[in-house]
Amino acid sequence: MVEHQRSEQGSPEQRRFAGTAAELHALPIPTEGDAAELWIMEPTSSAVVMGSSQRPDIFDQERLRKDGVALAARRSGGGAVYIAPSSTVWIDLVAPRSSRFWSSDLAENFLLVGRLWQKAFRSLGVATDLCVASPGQTEASTLACWAGTGWGELTIDGAKVVGLSQRRTRWGSRVQSMAVLDGSSARVSDYLMPLDQTIVRDSLQIHDLGLKPAAVEAAILQAFTTS
Repeated sequence: MVEHQRSEQGSPEQRRFAGTAAELHALPIPTEGDAAELWIMEPTSSAVVMGSSQRPDIFDQERLRKDGVALAARRSGGGAVYIAPSSTVWIDLVAPRSSRFWSSDLAENFLLVGRLWQKAFRSLGVATDLCVASPGQTEASTLACWAGTGWGELTIDGAKVVGLSQRRTRWGSRVQSMAVLDGSSARVSDYLMPLDQTIVRDSLQIHDLGLKPAAVEAAILQAFTTS
């Protein structure tokens, strides 16, 4: 399902998509047009989403089936992510190279989005730390995205609360951003094989923000509107 929403002049157009994690990740980046868009993603079911270099055989297929959790793929790199629809706010910025929301500097694209998320949380009375360092790769972060941090991502007391990934094409970029509000990001370890479970559980910190998804979504959309 796709729903269009009008935006203020100069702000990215808003489009709302509902579907499985696999369907949402598979949405193609535009190949023409000069306007940036915000894609508001509404996953309809829980999923573990693999990074582009991961293989299905590192996950516990029996446990996934038992819990009714889908295993999906994405085209951007990094470790796996657990998506719980009830506690996830997922917003993608899709921007052509002609847009003020695109930068030739890969890091700056991440930082632009991260600063807006930080502004959104600040408006809700929540202080966060912005990661300005390049992604550091560890054994745990290779397995689970939320066990590490990189450009533009937000943490609270060391626990990641907003994760980012990015794809770039000749047309522009798609910066995928996701806030996890209740610490359910740690559930990704439940679906790894036993040895990898231990590696991730020893490294992945969580933080329960105690915020409603609707309030966080409204705040991040407002941050883009007024940027």
